[in-house]
Formats: sequence, structure tokens, C-alpha cells
Amino acid sequence: MEHSSNGKQRVKRTRRTAEQVRADKVNDGSRQIADETKAASEKYNTGWFKPTEKQLALVDSLHNNPLTLCDSSSGTGKSTTVIYHALKELAAGHYRQIIFIKTPNESSDDAIGFLPNSADDKISVHMEATRSVFRDFMSKAKLELEEKRERIVLTIPNFIQGRTLTNCFVIIDEAQSISPNILKLLLERCGEGATYAVLGDKFQCYSFKKRENGLRYLIDRVTEVNEDGIRVSKEPLIGYVEMTAKDNMRSELSRRVVEIFEGEY
Repeated sequence: MEHSSNGKQRVKRTRRTAEQVRADKVNDGSRQIADETKAASEKYNTGWFKPTEKQLALVDSLHNNPLTLCDSSSGTGKSTTVIYHALKELAAGHYRQIIFIKTPNESSDDAIGFLPNSADDKISVHMEATRSVFRDFMSKAKLELEEKRERIVLTIPNFIQGRTLTNCFVIIDEAQSISPNILKLLLERCGEGATYAVLGDKFQCYSFKKRENGLRYLIDRVTEVNEDGIRVSKEPLIGYVEMTAKDNMRSELSRRVVEIFEGEY
């Protein structure tokens, strides 16, 4: 009888544990819904960003051209400027999503194939710097929700092949590390209502695998130097913006380092 009683007690304890697990799941689900509801109600915090004159020229080009090429030195804030503008446009309902494309830039033996876990985990490592820029304009929870709902998509060129990108704001970052053929593939995906920003820096060719510079390839074909010695676009649908070491916003030292390496003594 004592053995039977203990058995019943064990069954009861097991039953209570299962009920508690179900209750915990319900509570977790409720908290997740509450957190997502709160994140969904948050507005993008774009008010703090005050574009410089050169950054405003980039915003103006994005307003007026379906494709803008931006060749800018390190620290000029080109990615921040474009993300700032893209988020304002997304919030206004002018686009259904932002697609941020960045090729995995294997600077040394930190190769994507060597990193552990799944393909998504590997890609995520290379997108952390990008996420930090987005988080300048929103909370971590807000960004996670926007990614979950695919209003903001961070991806690599391989995952764009075969798609048509309509009503999207497409940002192709570090285009100097993308080959001309892959850049062509990405630009060919442009559908109705899409705006493209192609960003890069001809001096930042750090790729371990020496790819041909797709950004420079395209710039050479769609721009020319005018009579004032300024490089401008010669294509009516394509804008061109250039920022140099003098536009570096990080610090005096960062600006000087860029000047030295770019030969602006």
C-alpha cells in the first residue's frame, strides 16, 4: 500500500510539472506578444541625426534618382545617412521594405565557411556592424521585430538571385568588394517602385579573396569628369555622390589616418 501511495504521489508530481510547463509556455507567449506589441508601437528615432551638407547631397540624390552611387571614404557616414533616409521613407509608407545587401567580406582567415553553426548564423556575424547602425535609430526589440516581419531584411547577394525587388529601398553596401557580374545581377533585380543605393569606398579593398571592384567598374561607365574637374553622372537615372577624407566625421585622428592612406597630404 505504501508503494502504491508513493506511486500516486509521483504521478501527481509529474502531472503538476506538466501543468506548470504548459502555464510557463502560456506566460512566455503572453510576454512575447506584449513585447512585440510594445516594439510595434515604437517609432524610429531619426530626429537626432542632422545630415551634413555632403550627406544632404546624398539624400537629395536618393530622392531624385532610382539609383545612386556613393563612393565615399571611411567615416563619412554614408551608411548611416542612407539608413536614416530609408527608415524615414519606410515609416512614411513609400516602400514596403528595406533590403540591405552586403557581401561576406572575408578580410583574412575569418572566412564565412570556417565559422560554426548554420548559414544564417554565419551571415549574422557579418551583419553585426550593420545592425548596430540600425539600432542607432531604434531599440534592439524593434529591429528584431522588423526583421521578423521582413520590413527590414539583411542579406547577401546569393539570396537575391532570381527575385524581382518591387517597392523596396535596396542598399548595397561595400560594393567595392562585389564583383561587376554580381553587382550587375543585383541591379537587374530592380522592379517597379524600387530605389537603389550602392555604397562603397575604392580605398577599402580588404577582401581576402581579391574580387574585382564592381563599384569602380560601374562608376567608370556612368560618370565623367566635367570642365570644373568634378566627377558627375552622365546617366539621367543614376545619381553620383562622392565624399572624401575631409568629410570624415569620426574624429580628427581618424580623418588624418584616412588622408594619409588616401594620399591627401
